[in-house]
Amino acid sequence: MSRKLRPLHFHIILAAAVVITLGGCAGTSATRPAKDENTAAYQYDLAFVAYKYGLEDEAVRYLEKALTLDPVHQPSLLLLASLQIKRKDYARAEETLLKSLSLNPDDVEARSRLARVYRETGAQDKAEEEFLKAHALNPSTTTSLNLAQHFYDRGRPEKALEYADEAAAADGLSVPAWNIRGVILSRLGRNAEAATSFEKVLSLQPENVASAYNLAATYISLERLGEARDILERLLLRVEDKKMKERISEALEAIKN
Repeated sequence: MSRKLRPLHFHIILAAAVVITLGGCAGTSATRPAKDENTAAYQYDLAFVAYKYGLEDEAVRYLEKALTLDPVHQPSLLLLASLQIKRKDYARAEETLLKSLSLNPDDVEARSRLARVYRETGAQDKAEEEFLKAHALNPSTTTSLNLAQHFYDRGRPEKALEYADEAAAADGLSVPAWNIRGVILSRLGRNAEAATSFEKVLSLQPENVASAYNLAATYISLERLGEARDILERLLLRVEDKKMKERISEALEAIKN
């Protein structure tokens, strides 16, 4: 009998929690009035451009100047916290985000970032509290995904599924929503439904390697070995990552007649 394979699960929340929304954050341009360089807004624009091009140290310098000019400039606080999270300077990130939230307790992005900090430092109850607050403020695909990931990782797949369903309902074209839904359903032993979710991902993004492997693993659980083999053989031809190749080869070996 073939050995059961566990679907791959990439950590969706890490992206979602620290995403920097580009819309509305661009620097000055020819169509916008020039800003005084001695303002926090001007220094923030410089920091944002530096961040966008990977010049993190330079971005931090501009942000520090912005916050010297205006200690309560929230865009600068949020971007600085994101850089601190990226550098795993969680103590400073927490301090920065708590300051931002003291100015605007209803800031969903700040609460999501703070939840990320607590999650990374093992304060899971605090993380859950912040994820729930963010979701209550703005029930969106992102906040639903964060909670789906959180509850899945805490061993509560039924609760995770509620939020995964919410995310998929909010955005039927969300690849992360359908993928995590499939992973949760697989954990619950609802493999036929899991397969449907992974099939949905591949209908939206045919090149998605993780979901293709997930679908193959789910087909194996359903004893649909021929279909699983076809997917794995095609994956093996195009995947370059060594660890992934090994995993695919292992799966093919497991279902060899």
